[in-house]
Amino acid sequence: MITERWIQRALALVAVWFMASAVDQESEHWWLVCSFFAIVLVLEFLAFRHGVATGIHIYKNASPTERRDIDKIMESEK
Repeated sequence: MITERWIQRALALVAVWFMASAVDQESEHWWLVCSFFAIVLVLEFLAFRHGVATGIHIYKNASPTERRDIDKIMESEK
């Protein structure tokens, strides 16, 4: 299903690949396409790290009641 996180990321990378190849239709500058691809991968990594750090910060600053609610959600997803 397209709702899976890895499929969404893969589709985004494919779209970037096609956009980069459209810019360089002659494919003379293969490094341009690879650069677009690499930048998107770096951005994805940085966004993931930011998301993890934000989640930890939110959990750390949550009240005990909110933490229990978060723990219940995490347990139900196992």
